[in-house]
Amino acid sequence: MLLGADTPKHMEYSATSNISISLSSDNESEFRSYFENLSAGGSDVMRMDKAPWGDIFGMCIDKYGVPWLVNVSAQG
Repeated sequence: MLLGADTPKHMEYSATSNISISLSSDNESEFRSYFENLSAGGSDVMRMDKAPWGDIFGMCIDKYGVPWLVNVSAQG
């Protein structure tokens, strides 16, 4: 589920500078594929790898400038 909202008139609008979208699952192969597709044409901030908290984690920016956080929960 992805929820979003527009910027109210009383707030200054700044495109994608205030958000990151986070994806979480326990399906590593599916989420590695998502990461590769999201980073294609964009850039890798942090390649998907084992994180200090035990999950597989990566960060990228897609070709539209949107930051993504992709986390695969550790099994067990």
